[in-house]
Amino acid sequence: MVRCAPVYALVVASMRIAGVTAVIGRLSLLGKLGSELLAQNMPTISIATSVRRFSAMVEAQILNDISLLDQRIAEKELTPYKNALDVLKRISKLPGGGVKQHTFPIDIMTALLDLVRSLADHGRIEEAQNYLAECIGLFGKNSDTETSRRWLAEALSLRSLLSQHACNDLDALKYAQDAVEVCQKLVTDYGSVYKAHLAASLMNLGCRYHDLNETDHAISTTQQAISLAREQSSTQSLEEQFRTLGEALTQLSFVQLRAAPEEALEYALEALSLARAANDASRVGDNSFTPILAGAVTHCVDVLLTLRRRDEVHQFVQELKDLYKSFTSNETQRGELIEALLDAAKLLLKHREFEHALEVVTAVKESQAGITDDHVSADVAFTLAACYSEVGLSNAARLHIQQCILHYDAQGSSALQELASAHSEHSRILLKAQELVGSISAAEKAVEVQRRVVMGSEDTYQLVSLGAYLVEVSHSWLLTQQWHMALEATNEAIQICQDNLEVPEAHTCLAGAYLGKVKAYAGLQDHANVIETADRLQLILQTSLEEDGGSPSTFANLFESVGLMIPSLEKLERKEELVEARELIKALSDL
Repeated sequence: MVRCAPVYALVVASMRIAGVTAVIGRLSLLGKLGSELLAQNMPTISIATSVRRFSAMVEAQILNDISLLDQRIAEKELTPYKNALDVLKRISKLPGGGVKQHTFPIDIMTALLDLVRSLADHGRIEEAQNYLAECIGLFGKNSDTETSRRWLAEALSLRSLLSQHACNDLDALKYAQDAVEVCQKLVTDYGSVYKAHLAASLMNLGCRYHDLNETDHAISTTQQAISLAREQSSTQSLEEQFRTLGEALTQLSFVQLRAAPEEALEYALEALSLARAANDASRVGDNSFTPILAGAVTHCVDVLLTLRRRDEVHQFVQELKDLYKSFTSNETQRGELIEALLDAAKLLLKHREFEHALEVVTAVKESQAGITDDHVSADVAFTLAACYSEVGLSNAARLHIQQCILHYDAQGSSALQELASAHSEHSRILLKAQELVGSISAAEKAVEVQRRVVMGSEDTYQLVSLGAYLVEVSHSWLLTQQWHMALEATNEAIQICQDNLEVPEAHTCLAGAYLGKVKAYAGLQDHANVIETADRLQLILQTSLEEDGGSPSTFANLFESVGLMIPSLEKLERKEELVEARELIKALSDL
């Protein structure tokens, strides 16, 4: 099952905010002001008035934005949010008619939402959910004003997104439906000004339906969002048109990708046309929209490769390279564009377009003198290593991945996920170079680092990543005929995946673990367990075939498991099953 990407930027797509630093500064000032006023025993109404003035500044910056903060924001920057919230809640409890007005609780709600976003950014999803429940409760009590309803819709959408991140798909759907209901009432009571909000909430709902494989509902809901976005387009700037209509078209293209790829391409190309127009309309020297355009180009590449129209990919790869060469904006925006290009390269690697992937990353590498962020440089080196490995340049691959490992290791606990991934890639590079001992050592390091990542963590995605690294190390043990070591690793991976089946990647990991287990039993000549384990694997693969329509890896795993099963069936003289297995292997061979 493929999940929709989070749509934080889509909930209120027509509005954008200033930098994170400005928001944090205003929140710090708000908290400081409130504390000073309380200390001076000023009249409650004066406190409320003063705080409202600063809250208005905050609201102007934050209103309609639910994007998360920079992933590398320091933990200490949570403090201003908590301080501001604490001051506002203390003021709200003081006597005085001023604080009873409906305007004032919005200040508390603003601080709550900002705290929720920052906590979510740090991966503290459960804590963020608790604060958000408080936020929705406050909105519910003050939902008789236009402002409070608007913020209630935003809070519900954010709750939906956080629930999705925590793999609670049914909760995510419920909150998305509630957000749509609130937005529909806003349109009914206050007019078409809220149609953009409704369109954004419908897009989020469409994603949640898609996560649950309710494709028909996902398509119809997203089409409603597109209709609303088209209605608004004549009054919007080109950039606003993309952020409403363009994003909705991209989402519908994503939903339709497997069932109707030709239609998906039409939607993707229309979205790309809007993105190009918005980028061309940007002020001279302003490339802030370019990373978004790169994302639209990459999505078109994905659709074309899904359609196996590989000969048309080159022009889009060239466009990505040209976007980077002509880029003149600041370091932050350059980092965003590099991230978009690296995503494109990884997509090309996934589709086995190794030369094109290398072209994209090399274009970034050639201009790396302009990159001052060491973390970005490490990301570039990581992707280059993967590309070099695939085209047979093992020494260059090894050099670049070692650079990554040194960088991430020096970052300590803040880059453990990246370090585990780098060790895993190093293992694959060494395996391709037939250096088994080094490959096993690197795979074991990946497992060791990932165990540190998941220690005390509630992130189920990270647990499944640990399962994937265990599968990798088990495959290395199989190559050295360490059958019992391989079984130990696969059994742990299977347990992890079975405990976290709500994570889509767990199904792929589970299949890999069972395949490794079949191989281990085959090596031990344990024929009964070979057959039993292969049967379980084939049930998993059958489910995958129904969900993804038959990816090459699914067919390959099925083919290999049946092939391993046949000698055991022969040994145990299970003739009827042997006939069925041979018929299946022939059918798979024909495919």
